[in-house]
Amino acid sequence: MMIVRATQDLAPDTEITFWYQVPHFDGYSDRQKKFRTWGFQCDCSMCQDDKRTDETVVAKRKSLRAEAKKCLQSRKNPDTSKLEKVITSIAKTYTQSAPEVPRLTIWDPLFAMAQMYMSQKQPTKAIESALRCLASLGYVIEGGKDAPLVIRRWGLMQNKLIECWMLICVAYHVLSQQSCEVQAYEYAKISYRICVGEDETFEETHGKLADLYSGSLY
Repeated sequence: MMIVRATQDLAPDTEITFWYQVPHFDGYSDRQKKFRTWGFQCDCSMCQDDKRTDETVVAKRKSLRAEAKKCLQSRKNPDTSKLEKVITSIAKTYTQSAPEVPRLTIWDPLFAMAQMYMSQKQPTKAIESALRCLASLGYVIEGGKDAPLVIRRWGLMQNKLIECWMLICVAYHVLSQQSCEVQAYEYAKISYRICVGEDETFEETHGKLADLYSGSLY
């Protein structure tokens, strides 16, 4: 049995699609090889974009991504300003918006940067980076600060996004923005339900994570 949870409202007779492989940044040719088992060629927006993208641009993304990884490996003395510049450079190589084509090359460096800001006791910057991480995967989110935090459009789901929402939740707690804290917690729980299929075990698996992030900020 498969339980399918929609991430947006669906009109009657809408075709439901599902990935055969969790999308990763591995290039058009490598990604298509994975689908040979099922005997088809993927034609999703990400594969279409990869197919159209010039090889020099692909090479540039790989080079910049390697540079970002190098920045992240210096956890004891991270250069966040350099990492910001590298991520911005990668983002500029995309011609379509993230809701149209999720940016698989930058979402995880952005999340790692959010974690770095948390460890540096900078909750506001941590939230900014975490929301940028979500935006790079096609999420359209409004609010924050003095307005309710609302997802207008859900994006590509990744397992780490549950942790991303928990990071946002704890950071808002530190900033005493209770309404955003509660909403971020609910989105973490919904994301867990989407990925796992239930949320009864959410507290058990992610309660300690909230304590961990809280500990890094107090």
